[in-house]
Amino acid sequence: MNMKQNAALEMFEYLKEHLIPLAKDKGDKVYESDTTVQIARPENKSVWDCEKEVKQLLSKIGAYSASVKNSINCVIINYSQTAQAVYIGFFVADRVTYEYIEERSFNTFIKNEKRIRGFSYSKDGILYGHSTPRAKPKEFNPSFSMYFATKETKHWPCTMKDLFSVHTYSGLFESVVYFIMLFFGETNPLWKDLAKDYTEQSAYSAIPLSVINESHSRRELIAKYYGEDKAFKRNNKEPIGYGIFLARVSRIVKPEELQKLFGFNPEYIFIGRAKNDLVKPLAQYIYDALPENEKIKNPYIQNSIEDAITMSNNKRQLIPISFTSAKKIREWHDNIIPVGTYATTEKMKIKKDSKFKNLKLPKDCVRLTTTRQMVIEGNFQHNCVATYISKVNKDECSIWSQRKSDGTRNTIEIGIEHGKYCIIQMCAFANQEPLQEDLEKVQKAIDKCNSNRRNKECLRKSA
Repeated sequence: MNMKQNAALEMFEYLKEHLIPLAKDKGDKVYESDTTVQIARPENKSVWDCEKEVKQLLSKIGAYSASVKNSINCVIINYSQTAQAVYIGFFVADRVTYEYIEERSFNTFIKNEKRIRGFSYSKDGILYGHSTPRAKPKEFNPSFSMYFATKETKHWPCTMKDLFSVHTYSGLFESVVYFIMLFFGETNPLWKDLAKDYTEQSAYSAIPLSVINESHSRRELIAKYYGEDKAFKRNNKEPIGYGIFLARVSRIVKPEELQKLFGFNPEYIFIGRAKNDLVKPLAQYIYDALPENEKIKNPYIQNSIEDAITMSNNKRQLIPISFTSAKKIREWHDNIIPVGTYATTEKMKIKKDSKFKNLKLPKDCVRLTTTRQMVIEGNFQHNCVATYISKVNKDECSIWSQRKSDGTRNTIEIGIEHGKYCIIQMCAFANQEPLQEDLEKVQKAIDKCNSNRRNKECLRKSA
């Protein structure tokens, strides 16, 4: 059938043709019909291999069901003949249930499924992203007790972000998006380049797919979305993320230093319209360029770099990127520290269900919970801690002040990495290194919190 007549059916047949052999090769559970493809990939694939043994066991003990806890990723691809559209749902489940009713039937079901992503592709060739439905619809249940929502969900024309961000979930989901891109590549070769960039985990942006479809090369795409003056010949030879980063960062770094960023890989990160989306990759470049001995002697210097970039953005100052020592970075940082005032600083509001609500530090440590406390701490310590209010409000970190008996302080940022509380940075006056004994004292308290069962459960849920 001509793609222009029914692009959705063309996509369904393409995904079916390419995904099913791959899934079977991986040992996935596959269900297929004329209008449906369903693939389930568990963390532990032995749940598929032991079905015969489970059947025998249930028969022997006289039970009719048994459940096994397992993390399962599921994909449903459904072609609707009525709507002439393809619906693609990504699900996660946490349980496999075996049901045996004597000799009449033996079935394996996936339980407790939750949809995390959804796409649809219309007959006229538009890809939409779908929100997660609040309730499971009852209209679709082909196998494994899975459900897919086609109605009553918010939807929008997809962007590059909607596709590239799927890479954070699972290999199964990644494969679906990869073949969606290759399907588009049948009519526009640029998509084949983007598919390669996607598999290599390139940086990405929220560029509308309509702009991508109108472009024929990476350089043309950058020029169309960011402006001709932000595009370079080298864009066609590098992953799309390199070009996006250069186009965005050219607005905030000193023009005479921009060329130094040619060839820099910002890694796998979303680069949006906000200037602060550039903080971490740009800070990484500055940090990487420092001599190794400077990094060893100054373990928290990367935090100072990020702070300085953030403050420069807030003050609309161009950012220098050439530093040979941590001392020069601190001088740059200290020269732009704002003098905080209660009236001009963002209001601080900690979430009631904060991931840090059960965190306990030593008795001489005080959690900073108000704007006033943050401003006073910043002025007392001669640091920019007040600029962290937005991070606290997003529940990305928790700020504490260690107030010692001798009148000195340490300002502490606590974050979460790999499902555990950790010290992101801990600084004495003017961002100097804290005493080792102070650091060890705080770390001991954090280790104790991490071993607490209630905290483990809280961190697991937040993850």
